[in-house]
Amino acid sequence: MSLTYIWVDSLCILQDDPDSKAREISRMALYYGQSTVTICAASSTKCSEGFLHQRLEDPADYSIGPVQLRVLTSRDLPGTVQLFEDSGYFNDHRPPEPIALRAWTLQETLLSRRILMFSTYHFYFTCNVATSSCGGREPVLNP
Repeated sequence: MSLTYIWVDSLCILQDDPDSKAREISRMALYYGQSTVTICAASSTKCSEGFLHQRLEDPADYSIGPVQLRVLTSRDLPGTVQLFEDSGYFNDHRPPEPIALRAWTLQETLLSRRILMFSTYHFYFTCNVATSSCGGREPVLNP
């Protein structure tokens, strides 16, 4: 499968044209609902900021560790495993990501079939059946 098009809100919607903005905003359900994947720059406060940064490691995430141990896999190949103990509820000591403070971005999460989310501390992939993260622990999700 190849991806032919990319939609970037800040480029595809004329931000200073109320008619263009109204027309395109009314189509957001179609854009997000029909997209193959939505890329979410959760850590950016505005469209002119970048979002591909070195992820921050926060020692307050852990009451013990993380400790990396060398191991041999079942095929006798060298590998590593990380051990740690959570310090409590995930992100309870951090401010919310900038995207969580903008109500209109909720539609991205609700309407997209798949999301690649770049946050300050993690990279997530989520779809309608699973969530996976890299660069840190998986969040505890409340219903």
